[in-house]
Amino acid sequence: NAGTLVAAPPGTPADRVVQLAADAGVQFASATPSWWRWLLMFAGRERVARLRLVQATLGGEVVDQQILDMLKSALPQARIVHIYATTELGRCFSVADGLAGFPARFLDQPSPDGVELRVEDGELLVRSANRMSGYDAHSPQQADIDDGFFRTGDLVRRVGDRFVFAGRRSDIINLGGNKVFPLEVESVVRGVEGVADARVYAKVSSIAGQLVACDVVAAGPDRQAVLDAVRQTCVQRLAPHQRPRIINLVDRIELSSAGKVIRRSNP
Repeated sequence: NAGTLVAAPPGTPADRVVQLAADAGVQFASATPSWWRWLLMFAGRERVARLRLVQATLGGEVVDQQILDMLKSALPQARIVHIYATTELGRCFSVADGLAGFPARFLDQPSPDGVELRVEDGELLVRSANRMSGYDAHSPQQADIDDGFFRTGDLVRRVGDRFVFAGRRSDIINLGGNKVFPLEVESVVRGVEGVADARVYAKVSSIAGQLVACDVVAAGPDRQAVLDAVRQTCVQRLAPHQRPRIINLVDRIELSSAGKVIRRSNP
């Protein structure tokens, strides 16, 4: 199709990534929500806004309303699309209405691509005509399939006529019998003025088993004021078991080679 793939080497600064994309006339760009946050944060919205993108695609992680709104503000001319896909099933569906989550009507009937959705105990299950045959018999990983439906491990909850993602089942932090969903805490922390980004994860504790920890990137020069505001907001808006017991100010959120937030339990 005479298209050109533009791929910046690992470690390329955000402003250089934008320059490469601008010089090559990139029209379509796809990345994780965390990568888009990184680009907007370190290249600046004004630089990103100079890109003449036709479409910006997000996938690989939960896409929340904040990042959708940030991208639409920076790229008003672009079509903003978020895709839900898995390694085992490939692309399952996409949403381009500017809202987080997906319409509940997606559960009513199979898609034209042969994808069926259902929700059980808050978990999204998918049956797809395009799924892989299975894992190798010698692989330690095996697919969890129920009546042809693949258990994705992705948790959702219904809000009105939509389902929104609550995070991965494997990311839940267990604190004294209470479940903490990192995305819920991150949403509150990111809403604090002066916070550019945040990551919530489990910290191993010899006493409690796990503690809620949070890394915060401050946007302004007064980092202590941002830290104080985060603590105050968490007390006001989160239940006691949800409040981070450890809050670190960091320069940036650590991402994997795939551009995803790393949520491993740190010792």
